[in-house]
Amino acid sequence: FQAPEPNTTPADEPHRLTPAVQALLAINDAVMFVQATVFSDTSRAMAFDATALPAHWFTALTYMFAHAGVWHLLANMYGLFLFGPRVERTFGTKKFTWFYLLCGLGGVVFQMLFIRTGVLIGSSAAVFGVMTAYAMQWRDDEVYLMFVLPMRVRTLVIGLVVFNLAIGVAATGAGDAANIAYLA
Repeated sequence: FQAPEPNTTPADEPHRLTPAVQALLAINDAVMFVQATVFSDTSRAMAFDATALPAHWFTALTYMFAHAGVWHLLANMYGLFLFGPRVERTFGTKKFTWFYLLCGLGGVVFQMLFIRTGVLIGSSAAVFGVMTAYAMQWRDDEVYLMFVLPMRVRTLVIGLVVFNLAIGVAATGAGDAANIAYLA
């Protein structure tokens, strides 16, 4: 794969999935299928919970492939589908895969350092890493929020980060009732 020319837009590039993005989409979909049909407790078994360490150390990786529901999966996979292929073409498949996994592990590190409670599940940390990489490289590209509202990528990514931080701060109040790791 070749990196795009500096002045190209997503519309100039081929409309096809790259290998790593395609594999990540398939893995996440397969895990959701297993969660919904065969083994409904998959999300609990794959979710990262700091209180289960060191026995469940592997959940630092598995949490990013299980999701809290179909809408959670769809939102994350749409972000990966929208921003991942161009970042992968720029980074290369191997470097992109490592970047994605390291961003996901960054969510675990943040969870361990700052939150310490709750369950971490979903690929949001990894997808936000990909979205941020995209926004840093092609900040003025235009995307459509909810398929209707045009906005620049940097505005969308900053808005989503602020939105998640606000929800995360609100969720950590009142006795940690939400028990969801939005901040990671």
